[in-house]
Amino acid sequence: MALYVMKQQVMTLIPWLIAVYAAICAVVYFGNRLFMYFPNQTRAAPAEAGLDHVKEIEIAAADGVTLVAWYASARNDKPTILYFHGNAANAANRAPKIEVIQEHGFGVLYLNNRG
Repeated sequence: MALYVMKQQVMTLIPWLIAVYAAICAVVYFGNRLFMYFPNQTRAAPAEAGLDHVKEIEIAAADGVTLVAWYASARNDKPTILYFHGNAANAANRAPKIEVIQEHGFGVLYLNNRG
C-alpha cells in the first residue's frame, strides 16, 4: 500500500516539475537580453581615464550611427590590437588593460559598443 501511495505522489510531482522547467525556459528565452547586456552609455575622453597618449576617434557607420573608438599607435614595429571588450562597461573601465597593452609596445584600437 505504501508503495502505491509513493508512486502516486511521484506521478503527481512529475507534471509540476515539467511545468516549472517550462516556465524557467520561457523566462530565459524571452528575457535573455536582460540577463546578458547592460551597456554603459557614459562617454569619457581618454585623458579623463588617465590615458593622455590615447586619442578618441569617431567612425561614421553606413547606417548613420557614430562609433567611438580609442586609438594609440604601436611602437617598435609591433602590431596594433583590435580590442572589443564584450558586454557592459565602456572604454574608461578598460583603461588599465589598455595601459598594459601600451606598456608592452602594442598599439590598440578599442571600439566602444554601438550607441
